[in-house]
Amino acid sequence: MIGLGLVGIIALASFLYFVAVPRISVTGTGTMTAYPDEADIMFSVRTQDSSAAKAAAENGVQATAVFASLAALGVNKSDIRTISYSLSPAYDSYNYSKAVGYVALNSMEVIVTGTENLPSVGKIVDAVVQAGANQVDGISFTFTDPNYNTLRTQAYQKAVQDANSQASAIVTGLGGIILGVASVSTNYGYGIVPQPIPYANTSGTKQPTPIDSGPQQVTATVNITYLYL
Repeated sequence: MIGLGLVGIIALASFLYFVAVPRISVTGTGTMTAYPDEADIMFSVRTQDSSAAKAAAENGVQATAVFASLAALGVNKSDIRTISYSLSPAYDSYNYSKAVGYVALNSMEVIVTGTENLPSVGKIVDAVVQAGANQVDGISFTFTDPNYNTLRTQAYQKAVQDANSQASAIVTGLGGIILGVASVSTNYGYGIVPQPIPYANTSGTKQPTPIDSGPQQVTATVNITYLYL
């Protein structure tokens, strides 16, 4: 009976402790800024003809030339992939029930890895456009996994430090002391950095299309609830 009574007292004390002890919740944010070390270039070869066979054949010719231009720049085959391929009817813009030909669309992606290689992105854009790619669908700058994981860890550490600093300042201002942590939840993600809009260099000069990644941010957020007296 005495043992059961002690267990009950301990359970009641724990319950009262976690219910009665005041708590404060704060959100800490940590941000790491760095230059990306990977670029994904997405582009397409689009051809149209009255004949499906001709549209597909012309697309094949231009796509082959695009691949050759990438090889000439020293891009590895393993860094090039086809995203999608389609061959579909094209319809009159004023009469959607009237087919006016066929469109072949071959969408591709080139991955450029390494900070030292990112300056070549503009040259790659120019090369594929001159070889036959007539749509540049976008360029995104990212971090390779090892670098991203390191930046994320550092961002989390800064976020916890930020939360601790906020909680300490508030509780000290109230004349109390922090006893411990009741709960923690997290979140993280890339910061949004405006990207330059690529354009085709049609001037006939050897000046490459300027593409600059700019720095990007990895941001981590922690929501921490502290117990204090």
